[in-house]
Amino acid sequence: MAGDGRRFLDKGIKIPKYKIEVNDRSLFEWSILSLSNFFSDEFIFISREEIWDGEFVHEICSKYNITKFEHVLIQQTTNGQATTAIKASHLIDPSDEVAIYNIDTYVKPGNIQINRESGVSGIIPVFRAEGDKWSFVEADKNGYVKQVTEKIRISDMATIGFYYFSSWRIFTTFYERYNQSIIEKYNEVYIAPMYQYLIDEGLTVKTYVIESNRVIVLGTPEDIDRYKNIHIF
Repeated sequence: MAGDGRRFLDKGIKIPKYKIEVNDRSLFEWSILSLSNFFSDEFIFISREEIWDGEFVHEICSKYNITKFEHVLIQQTTNGQATTAIKASHLIDPSDEVAIYNIDTYVKPGNIQINRESGVSGIIPVFRAEGDKWSFVEADKNGYVKQVTEKIRISDMATIGFYYFSSWRIFTTFYERYNQSIIEKYNEVYIAPMYQYLIDEGLTVKTYVIESNRVIVLGTPEDIDRYKNIHIF
């Protein structure tokens, strides 16, 4: 929740991105609904201090009986989502498993899940999408990921913005090793490309496909306009 929402600002929309409403629900609420399988787990919300509205967040969490949550406030935008996530390190034990999710994708409740398997270090849910604006995954017939790219269309399997790591230690280790390489290649420290380094070093990453009609992307003003007067599921 710590981005500056530049595409919305450029359209004159000045409220924080996570508070923008579509069909009487904020992007924050749509995002939270996507995580219905995890309401009993612990949440950490990361935001810039200048746009943080604790009362607003508490109200939504209370609505869905999310009782375990903390927040981290940062002073300015970072060089990417992975760097933003690192800001929560003081609240996470290195052995904790962690999932990181964005603020602008809604997935029909119940579809995002973690099927833990021995020896699997990462899980990336995907949906089939057109265009090249996504993070893409190439996998074998058993769901084992072979390649991950950012904005390079190696398949039609696009990530939904949910990234699972079997331990926080894995995430932080690979961030420290490769964040500079990622920013040099993509100009931003995205999370998806980190998985390629996991794979290159012999770790196992899996994926599974969520039906495209269960995924609604709300990341741009154009996306918002598309769904403004349409019932979302």
